[in-house]
Amino acid sequence: MKNIIAILLAIVAAGIGGIAILAAPGQATARPGEIAPARIWVENRKKEEALPVTIFGADQDARPLRVEVTTMPAVTVTPTTIVQTKAVRQQWEYRSMTVAAGQDVGVSLASAGNDGWEALSAQIVPPGATVVLLKRQRS
Repeated sequence: MKNIIAILLAIVAAGIGGIAILAAPGQATARPGEIAPARIWVENRKKEEALPVTIFGADQDARPLRVEVTTMPAVTVTPTTIVQTKAVRQQWEYRSMTVAAGQDVGVSLASAGNDGWEALSAQIVPPGATVVLLKRQRS
């Protein structure tokens, strides 16, 4: 009797696993964790929606990046057009800011944000003060 129950449970578990695989349509990879092709779709509806692009991780000897521009009536680009890119490492400057206990951290962060600083992490230290690590683009 125990063997029959174990077999039935194994069959049910296998069936549920198969259904879970079939119920996940549209996955770009055959297996979880497999790297998918790098594709991006950008749709700009107005001129001011243009996106700046920075490419990281390319070495100096990398081949030129192929860019395909579609649905832009004012621009004609042949399929063989190559857009040259240059990998540039982003330069940052860092600083820490201590907000005393009882002070509003949001006000301090808003003030730093107006100067171009971005919060990376925060830590509460004795006696209740908050230390915030900030970064901004080096100019």
